[in-house]
Amino acid sequence: MKISFVLPHESVKIYGGFKVVFEYANKLAECGHEVVIYFMTERFMTNYAIPITLKKALVKTVVKYTPKWFKLNPKIKKVSLWDKNDVENADVIIATAIRTAFFVKDLSNSKGKKFYFIQGFENWKYSDDQVFETYAFGFTNIAVSKWLKELVDTHSNKESYLVSNSVDETIFNCHNPIESRTPHSIVMHYRSEPLKGAKYAFEVIEKLQKKYSDLSVTVISTEKAPSNLPSNVNYVYKASPEEIAAINNESSVFLCTTIEEGFGLPGLEALACGCVLVSTRYKGVLEYAVDGTNSILCDVKDVDALTEGVSKVFENKMLRKQMSKQAVESVQNRKLSVTSKLFEGILKKEI
Repeated sequence: MKISFVLPHESVKIYGGFKVVFEYANKLAECGHEVVIYFMTERFMTNYAIPITLKKALVKTVVKYTPKWFKLNPKIKKVSLWDKNDVENADVIIATAIRTAFFVKDLSNSKGKKFYFIQGFENWKYSDDQVFETYAFGFTNIAVSKWLKELVDTHSNKESYLVSNSVDETIFNCHNPIESRTPHSIVMHYRSEPLKGAKYAFEVIEKLQKKYSDLSVTVISTEKAPSNLPSNVNYVYKASPEEIAAINNESSVFLCTTIEEGFGLPGLEALACGCVLVSTRYKGVLEYAVDGTNSILCDVKDVDALTEGVSKVFENKMLRKQMSKQAVESVQNRKLSVTSKLFEGILKKEI
């Protein structure tokens, strides 16, 4: 098959949703499919008074040499997408975000059978009704979580598929038992968007620093360190997947204070590395986190409960060991090698 993915912009920065698409693109290319990734670039440098021919040339170069943070299969073709004339005929074309769904909707059928890969409820720049509208475009919808699937199905005439997000088991695995890790160690991911709830994580860390003088905290981010970052933490900027896996394997607890998210892949990756997950009970995390088994879940924005949850893991060696073991076991059916085959099977079935 010739398979096209459409992403909403170029991939200079690290985005979790892009990473998932790139992983599936790589797997499909490995299976012998012809894969093309289109990056919508018509908004590139819109604030600059530069001739359009120069803008196109510049962004074409950007697309050619990015992403630098992910190893794409060299067989995959990357295209700077300025308008519909840039889109080649294919068997399948997959929208990956709300903006791309509106674009794909207006393409001719020769560009491929239309699919919509839905990784979140994207109402931060669009109204709820606009989001619901895309679910009813008549595409074959693929959702990454049960709650998203249920939401999509209430606004579509056709039942969607569920392909849960997964981890690349060749990178995210447990090779350092939790007994060998510093007991009072935390890893977390930072994003500045309010829905990521970072300020609550920082409050938890500050409370724990008063309680544990040997507390070790690593903060991973694709953004520069914020001004409200707690003192005495290790801030890692633009870590590769391999570096993230290594950090996870040195940490006892993965702390997540997200308010709302479609899935929450970093938490799943941390479980695969044997971290105990202490997280807010947002919708996405319930896809893989089981309170008291592989994680400790607390109400959203409940700093005291999150602090207590981390302390519980820190102070009970047997609990820490047992939950780490269950964390690794809980990810066994969420491997990329499995979900990529499911994804490929849906494409084959529907065309």
